[in-house]
Amino acid sequence: MNTKKITGTILLAAMLSGGSLAIAKVKSIKTEKALRVDQEWRYDPQTSTPSDPENYERQDGSSMNCQGDSEICVVRAPENNGQPDFSQVAGLQAALDGDLNHPNIEKGPYTGN
Repeated sequence: MNTKKITGTILLAAMLSGGSLAIAKVKSIKTEKALRVDQEWRYDPQTSTPSDPENYERQDGSSMNCQGDSEICVVRAPENNGQPDFSQVAGLQAALDGDLNHPNIEKGPYTGN
């Protein structure tokens, strides 16, 4: 009888710990998805490579300061280690490489601060 009680207790403990791990994994996935939300990144026109993430500075709301349609001003992409992650947005890297239009690219000289 004691053996059944001990086995049941061990089984219950194992089930509870497995449930805790599943909850932790779900929280981790939610946090990761939250980090993938698109941010606005202002392109530094003094550089010559708009497809290089190092040429951008995060600046939310800056797309309202883009006037015109000739040069890349702001790109919307998720953040990855303090830089835009173009690979997370379908077609964005190719658009930047080929100077093509894309819904996540705002063009025009930056007129804000």
